[in-house]
Amino acid sequence: MNLILVTLAIGVCTFFVSTMYFASKPKTGLNTPFIVSIITLISYLIMIEGKFLIGNPDTGIYWTRWVGYAISCPLLMYAIAKKLDYSPDQTVFNMILTAIVMLTGAYAGVSNGDYKWIFFGLSTFAFVMLLTPIFGSKSSFNKSMILPYILLGWCGFPIVFLLSYEGFGLIQNGNALIAYLLLDFMTKIVFYIQMYKSKN
Repeated sequence: MNLILVTLAIGVCTFFVSTMYFASKPKTGLNTPFIVSIITLISYLIMIEGKFLIGNPDTGIYWTRWVGYAISCPLLMYAIAKKLDYSPDQTVFNMILTAIVMLTGAYAGVSNGDYKWIFFGLSTFAFVMLLTPIFGSKSSFNKSMILPYILLGWCGFPIVFLLSYEGFGLIQNGNALIAYLLLDFMTKIVFYIQMYKSKN
């Protein structure tokens, strides 16, 4: 097996385990860790199948990743909003902004020329709007966990996007997929485990 298939297979196995783990955790209300994990598992299965890959595995675009993010990442934002005591309106606004960031990222990935950078610019604009209130929050939980998670996790995705074939094509797909997998692991598994442990 080549690096791409191995990485995607590890992604499938990792998020299968996390899906089972979060399904087994006692949870009142919406079990967002489970939903985020199972959506990410499905996303990796779609990528490993390759049906919606644009081009070949070595230089193609795995654009469905961003569609999966458009569904799962608003739920991550919902969890963050609850921790930061956002109002219902602000929570919904930020969840919609998160979906816009991911969907315009998907369009940027599959577009060419000026349209690629127009969609990337729109995605970046929405991303900055999304992060501004988080960076301005004075919550102790925000400073101890959410800010590092945003800086080391969420902010890594557009960087990998630019380096990969979705952007400037400076790194191979295998390396980009490894980076995305590590970011997924941090933002969708480590984050929720830390939230379970946190008493803030």
